[in-house]
Amino acid sequence: MNRDVSGLVKPLKLGRLQVKNRIWNSPLWTRTAHVNGEVSDRTIAHYAARAKGGCGVITTEACAVDGNHHWTTPQIGIWDDVFLPGHRRLVETIHAYNTPIICQIHHSGMFGTDPVSPSGVPCADLGKVGEFIQSKELTIEEIEIIRDKFIAAACRAKVVGYDGVEVHGATAYLLEQFFSPHNNHRTDKYGGDLMGRMRFVTEIIKGIQAYCGPKFPISVRMNGDDFIKDGIKLEEAVQMAVILEKLGVQCLNVSC
Repeated sequence: MNRDVSGLVKPLKLGRLQVKNRIWNSPLWTRTAHVNGEVSDRTIAHYAARAKGGCGVITTEACAVDGNHHWTTPQIGIWDDVFLPGHRRLVETIHAYNTPIICQIHHSGMFGTDPVSPSGVPCADLGKVGEFIQSKELTIEEIEIIRDKFIAAACRAKVVGYDGVEVHGATAYLLEQFFSPHNNHRTDKYGGDLMGRMRFVTEIIKGIQAYCGPKFPISVRMNGDDFIKDGIKLEEAVQMAVILEKLGVQCLNVSC
């Protein structure tokens, strides 16, 4: 068995971002935020330990872009300027270890405190066998409001010094719901073929680029396979990846 892991310590260039090695702290819920969504001392200590341990780059857990549709309590918030001091302390702490930090921005969709989705398709509730969520179908106006919340969250992330943002479009949260033909039955511009189902995230990415500049690193978390009959399959995920790369996305975080 080849145990050579020397590749992990090679530097990496991610857009304009220089990373000292390829050990990446992936986003993972810590449930350490204050109940109102502010970054806590425990949150900072968690990520500081990873930076001190030698991670090349850190991506935060999902930070909610919409206070009316956050996932659960507590979830870190970035939907309002009131959260910026805590985020700034987190960024400055991680930067002290010469480690870049990327803010993952997130909308929970049908799993949120006020369930919404592209088409109102019922969904099995997380961890609750036999229980289902009936979400509300979003109007075009509501989609555009959420789009602007993603863009505003990215702007806040840049203001406090994050080295980039990751747009969460995986694991059945809102943007993945738009990607997936299982959940997206819309017949307007946000549905139909792959380009229609990707219009939402395309508008978000272009908006972030317009306000934060084309060199501000953007990652997208996406599913490589939904593992359901009428969901995203690998072949379509490859097409999505090509589209995202052409849009200027510097990194893909692929889930299943």
